[in-house]
Amino acid sequence: MKDCRHITEPVHWVEGRKTQPVEVTIREVVDSMDLDSLPLRTTVYSPFVAVLPILVSCGTAVLCAKIGDWFCFSMILLGTLVNGVSCFVIGSAKFRFDYPIPSLDTSADGILVSKKDSQFVVLKGNEKAVNSITRGMFTLSFESQPKCKDIKWCSIFLVLQAIAQLLLIPLGTLFGQILFISSLAASWLYNLWLSSRVSLRGSSKNRGRAWRSASAEDVPQDVTKFIFGTRTTAVVFMLLVLQPKDHAKIMDTLLPNDTPGWRKFKHHLLSHIRGSQGFCFDTSWSEDPSVADEKGLLELLRQDAEAAYQGYKKHCSPSSTTSTS
Repeated sequence: MKDCRHITEPVHWVEGRKTQPVEVTIREVVDSMDLDSLPLRTTVYSPFVAVLPILVSCGTAVLCAKIGDWFCFSMILLGTLVNGVSCFVIGSAKFRFDYPIPSLDTSADGILVSKKDSQFVVLKGNEKAVNSITRGMFTLSFESQPKCKDIKWCSIFLVLQAIAQLLLIPLGTLFGQILFISSLAASWLYNLWLSSRVSLRGSSKNRGRAWRSASAEDVPQDVTKFIFGTRTTAVVFMLLVLQPKDHAKIMDTLLPNDTPGWRKFKHHLLSHIRGSQGFCFDTSWSEDPSVADEKGLLELLRQDAEAAYQGYKKHCSPSSTTSTS
């Protein structure tokens, strides 16, 4: 969505009624590269920062041993070992980008909608490429799946470690307890830094890096943007471009209005789209007594539909494509 938002050309303004501008970007997507495993990139200095809590834990453990506080020494050492093994197990996972792979390599379409409903992206291409965008997700894959026994054992040891520290740390000296809190604070600070700078979920920059790694950057993709004056014009235009099997479902999703006038308009519009007819709205369709109070609305919707049809004929219909080429 962000990439399409910054497209400056080619941009086509479709004439018609204007209320709130709506952008529709048509993007021809291509098949992406092999996505079985992706590198999870972090900053260059991440390994050096990771050494700091280890050094603090080792230093505090040595100081506890020197003063003879074996309770705090053993708990610091236990925490270092258990957390280290847990981090190693979790870090051994493979970063993957998963999406449904179709059995047949057929053409498919998809629609992305922005949060404020002011931008739509129409995806056209083979089903595999479209699925990778509309239904893809980043996951961590462990070799022990689906049981993940190593994760379960790490969880058990972490709980036992917390219980042991809760019971034995009060038996140590005051200085040993301060050293234990210091090692714990160093670990917390590192985890806080890691979650804010390196976490894929918390960093939009890393999400962008991962997505660019998952996309075939060297393959050109055809992108065209259209700007419409109303949401209705944009939705009708998308239906003409996509020609989906279930027109009514998509229209009801994008235009949820359900008054008698809207239902009349949708029914009349879908009959024209399914029948591949020109949008010649006569006056009879709006003379139904049940929609007498919404004649003004129906006239505006008719204008929007005809504007979308004219824009489609001018820019996207097969005849316009042939004449342009």
